[in-house]
Amino acid sequence: MVNLTKHEELTAEGKTLLEFRHHAYGDPENKSLYGYVSFPLKEVFNEVTDSVQLHIKYKGFDEEKNIDITYRPRK
Repeated sequence: MVNLTKHEELTAEGKTLLEFRHHAYGDPENKSLYGYVSFPLKEVFNEVTDSVQLHIKYKGFDEEKNIDITYRPRK
């Protein structure tokens, strides 16, 4: 199961903090696989008219990682 959570507080740089989480439910951690996931951000950021800066953190296979992106809603 994968989830994307939105933190209530902003980062020190004023970015919205999102956290990508995965629950393996006891599956062994012996395989490295790549894939895609998507989440309906329009429902979370329905008040955004131009763009919002996002800081996404996630746990990689060997360390915690971060990525910064700009979300621009479709008009």
